[in-house]
Amino acid sequence: MINVLNTASRKHALGAAVLLSALMSTGAAQAVVAVTDISGGNAFTTLSFTDQTVGWQFTANDDITVTHLGFYDNSPFDPLSTTHEVGLWTPGGMLLASTTIQTTSTLVGSFRFEAVTPVALTAGSSYLIGGAFTLPLTADAYRIPTARTIAPEITINGSARNADAGGFGAPTIVSVGNGRFGPNFQFTVTAPPPPIPEPGTYALMGLGLVGLAGLGRLRRRH
Repeated sequence: MINVLNTASRKHALGAAVLLSALMSTGAAQAVVAVTDISGGNAFTTLSFTDQTVGWQFTANDDITVTHLGFYDNSPFDPLSTTHEVGLWTPGGMLLASTTIQTTSTLVGSFRFEAVTPVALTAGSSYLIGGAFTLPLTADAYRIPTARTIAPEITINGSARNADAGGFGAPTIVSVGNGRFGPNFQFTVTAPPPPIPEPGTYALMGLGLVGLAGLGRLRRRH
């Protein structure tokens, strides 16, 4: 009789543990790189021989949360030649996030990244991302590619820059193009809330916990 109770208790406890694990893992987010690959085209070290910010405009196709900003390393086997400021703005020029990419920041593909305070972006809204190039010029470059691999959660609308000698600032001058990379970012998809368990789900969890408690009492008696 004790063996039967032990077996039943173990089954109930296992079922409850599996169910709890499934409920807790629902909606878990994984980091995604916005632009994972760029190829072809040309690389440039300056746009106008002045301190300037270049990048791209994009639209969020889903609710996403930006977690890192990055900068293109055209020679990823070596550190960047200098640091670069990278920022994320609204089309109206309001700064949402910024950071300084170090010469040896974490390399993912052809981009180096630094974490930022998470910023929520809304599906259907457009944003600007830009990276600063400052004098004196170095070997660091941005690329205007002919081919890009882009996460489906965003759509790139065009290339972006700020005015000549604009320094680090919102690249609000947008033109048709594949983007200037330059800057990049990582994000997570904002997960929907987990579904509310049915009453039978709660009953199964309760039965499993009762079984676990009963198993503990039996072990203490023997």
